[in-house]
Amino acid sequence: MALVLLAFTDVVPLTGLGRGFMVIGAAVVAVFAEFELVGLRRSSPRS
Repeated sequence: MALVLLAFTDVVPLTGLGRGFMVIGAAVVAVFAEFELVGLRRSSPRS
């Protein structure tokens, strides 16, 4: 989320390509976080 916020504010001057790279990076991080969450749910013992 912070990468998307950083990409669309003028805190760091970015080109269009730089903004796209940051947004894609944020999407990749979100996908890996979801994979970790699914893995943690599957690995926990069920009652």
